Amino acid sequence: MRHGTELARALRYCHHEAFPGYRVLHRDIKPSNIGFLADGRLVLFDFGLAALWPAESDGSYDDAPRRLTGETGSLRYMAPEVALSHP
Repeated sequence: MRHGTELARALRYCHHEAFPGYRVLHRDIKPSNIGFLADGRLVLFDFGLAALWPAESDGSYDDAPRRLTGETGSLRYMAPEVALSHP
């Protein structure tokens, strides 16, 4: 459970804190892109497929579907709608 919480915190950081005014969408979450530091803390890496979503002028984020390329990442870990190139 601890690792799941740490991963959720890392993703929250990407979505809300990493780049003020933007939300980072990782797009390739899978076991080989998650690691551990010597002290046991979880780290998320390989942002090669990441996309940035700009914030609205009031700092909020809309949840409108984005036109992102489908079939991105590893098929085994891909959401079905992404594998089928659906929004």
